[in-house]
Amino acid sequence: YVVLKHTISGKTVYSFYAHLASYTVRSGARVSKGQKIGVVGNTGSASSGKHLHFAMMNKLWMGSYYGYATYFTGNKTTYGGVTYYNPVYVIQNNRLP
Repeated sequence: YVVLKHTISGKTVYSFYAHLASYTVRSGARVSKGQKIGVVGNTGSASSGKHLHFAMMNKLWMGSYYGYATYFTGNKTTYGGVTYYNPVYVIQNNRLP
């Protein structure tokens, strides 16, 4: 997986990309909008084809896996003390809800 750190609406948020076949960025590297960061893969214990798990959140979970939210009722939701932002909203509006 790849995690990117962003500043949006004056707040630090993280985007999370999991189940990549490969990645093209190194830890600590700066990336630009539109830059390729990886290739969608077919990884994971329950994988049934190429897919990407993508999430945007306000903080990272402790440990090696950051998790992701799969269901939204609105443009943000909080689970386990982490606020997940609806990525469609963030991308379309270029701001946090």
